[in-house]
This record gives sequence, C-alpha cells and structure tokens, in this order.
Amino acid sequence: MNKRSIALLSLSVLALQISPIYAATGDTIDPESGSGTVVEESGLGTIIIEQINPIDSLYPEWTLIKPNNITISGRHKTQEVKITPTGNYSILIDPLEGATASVELFNGDELINSFDHPQANFVLRSDETIKIVITSVFTKVGKISVTSDPVGLTFTLKGPNNFVSEGTTPADYPEMPEGLYSATFHKIEGCIDPIPRSDRLVKDSRITLSIDLQCEGLEDLIPTVDTSKHLIYVTATLNGKTVIFTDVPMEAWFAPFVNQTLRANIMSGFKDSDGNPTGIYGPENNVTIAELSKIAHEISGVDETKARWNTHNLKARDTWFEQYFASAENLGWQLFADSRLDPTRNATRAEVVTTLLQALDVPRYWPKGKMFPDVSIETKYSSSIETAALDGLVTGYSDGKFKPDNPINRAEISKIISLAIELYGEDSSEIRSYNQE
Repeated sequence: MNKRSIALLSLSVLALQISPIYAATGDTIDPESGSGTVVEESGLGTIIIEQINPIDSLYPEWTLIKPNNITISGRHKTQEVKITPTGNYSILIDPLEGATASVELFNGDELINSFDHPQANFVLRSDETIKIVITSVFTKVGKISVTSDPVGLTFTLKGPNNFVSEGTTPADYPEMPEGLYSATFHKIEGCIDPIPRSDRLVKDSRITLSIDLQCEGLEDLIPTVDTSKHLIYVTATLNGKTVIFTDVPMEAWFAPFVNQTLRANIMSGFKDSDGNPTGIYGPENNVTIAELSKIAHEISGVDETKARWNTHNLKARDTWFEQYFASAENLGWQLFADSRLDPTRNATRAEVVTTLLQALDVPRYWPKGKMFPDVSIETKYSSSIETAALDGLVTGYSDGKFKPDNPINRAEISKIISLAIELYGEDSSEIRSYNQE
C-alpha cells in the first residue's frame, strides 16, 4: 500500500471517529416548541431532562458532561437525549438571575438522589432511563402591573433573564424576580409613539408601568368589544395573558371574591386541552375533593412536590392531583387520612372548612354543639365548623342551619378564601402579602 492510500485510509478512520462526537454535541431542539431530541447511533441508555420554573418559557441553561468530556447544552422545558456510552455523567446548571436551582435524579419513576445545588453526578448503565428534574425557585420576587388609560392597549414586557411577554392592559404579573423591567406599548396609527415605561422591581414590592394615551379618534382605534369587556367582567392575568371571565360579571355578588382568589393565584379558570385559559371560571360548579387538595396547598403555600412517595389513595395515582394527595397525607390533614376517599366527588362544607383551617394551622376551639341546630359535639369536624363560624369565616343558612354535608361551589369557596386571607393573613407568610396590596 502506497503512502497516498495509507493517508486516505487514515482520514476515513478519523472521520468515522469524529462523526458520533459531532452528533452528540449538536443541539437539535426546536426553540419554538421547547422540546426536542438529541440522538446518537445506537443508544444503550436514555436521559430525560425536565425543568420546573414558576415562569413559563424561562429556563436556565444546563450542560451535560458525558464520558470523555463530550458535552451537550440546552435550556428548554423538556429534552430527551439518547446516549450511546454508559458511564459517569455530570450535569451543571447556570441558575437564572435571582434564582436557585436544585436537581433530582430518577431511575424511571424512582427517586434515586437529590441535590440542593445546581449540579449532579450519576452513572448511566445499559438500557437505563435516567430522568433529571431541574427546579428553579426565585428567592426575591415582587409584583408587576401594566396599565393604561384607556384600557385595551397591547404591550411587550421585557425583564431579567431575557424575559419577554406580550399582553393587553390591564395585566398583572405576580411572583416576578427582582430586576429592571420595561413595558413598550405598541404603536397606534394616528397617535404619537408611546414612550416605554421602565422601573426596577425589588423584593416584596410592586411596580406599575402605566401610560395615559390621548389622541384624536383613539376610541375608534382600540377594539371596543374587548375594552368594554374589561369593564363588564372580572379580568385577570394568567401566565402573562389577559383573561376575561365572561361568567363572572362585575355586578355579581361573588365578583370581588373571585377577583381576589385569581390575583392571589389560589384558583384559576378552566383550560382547554392545550392548557390555554377558556375565560370560564365556573362559579356554579361544585368543588371536588381533588380541587380542594390543590386549593389548600395554594392558600397555605405548602409545596406539594416535597412529598417524595406515592399517595396511598389508588384513585389519585397517575392524575394531576397525585402530588397534592401525597402531600396532604404526609401533613396529616384529616380528610385525606382515608385512602379510599373519592377525589372526584363533591367536597362538603364541613370538609372545606376543616381542610383550610388545618392547612393554615389555625387553632381550633372545643366544640359546644350550640351554634347550629344541625351541628352537635358528635358531628364530624364540629370543632372546625364552630371555630370558622366564631372567626367569621362562615355563616349558617337563613334557617339557622350550617348543613355540613352540603356541597360548595366555586363562587362560595372564593368567598371563604378571600375571608381567610383577611382573617388569617397576619399569621401566614404566604398570604400576608395579599393583605398588603
């Protein structure tokens, strides 16, 4: 074999060695979908990386270090990496500005390790699927409101970590990280270009980015239907999107209570199959046990993800409320002690009261059995019922009865939540901030 043939053969071998490395380091994720797959030639194992963040579409960058120091990077909500080599791996996370990041490792559905810092080491074995869950938590947050006169102006809000959100005034952004924010109001034909509004958000504060726009014929340029709806129905901002709840008119008795529960992020309206808000709150819909489990966690600020085991309730497994049930059982909440509890049935008035009081850690009085004719000392949850009544959280019906076994709808529980914020806010760090607004 001559020198030229040997050289060509060497180049061919080198190309074969380089090819898998190039594939391994290429990030083929679609940035619009926030998910993707990096595939190698003959995968012996799989790594799935998931990110949990209080703000959608805002995720820290991670770097996966494979054997031989080959790296893959990404910053998306989900990513699946089909890996050829087995061996030792490391993942490093660059936390978002103002946030901390923790890591959990799962082998299938089994938690195998957790780290309170933004990195982890693990071993990938043949035919294994390792799931890495990265959880980001903002340590210093506040609230942002974007308003205008007249309402109905569209805008773009920008902030730290390359945060960008499109919205329509009025809009609220709760639990936002510290930093400089700027709202650019979109140009309206026939009007002078609105000047952007900027301000710096600091911990536990609230800033309002507002504009007063005046120009001839303005009322004809802004969509009058949406503008009028803001004045007729309760409106809230969910994940940066303005949602008008057309089944909650402003004049309804429950409107102020629904408004407060929405602003406090304790309840929200219904969503379609794609997770988009429908603008329906369902005030007449009865509250189920599953919904109550989530409401109790939200109002008390308990992190349901801290429960690291399966719920004892088989009917709650593999559902959206599984973690809430597991957490409630771990916390010893009375209602959830029964592993045969049907999550889909309606919650009763007595169950709602006792669960909320227990979640908020409210001391209860010894029952006397004299407040309501249908609530005796032997009545289940009687101490919670009488405590809630003495505190002014609930009242009886016009006939004087409490009717502990009656269902409760979403309008009624919104009122109870609002009153709980007022009554017990000073004793709860989670809802104290709502009283201060």
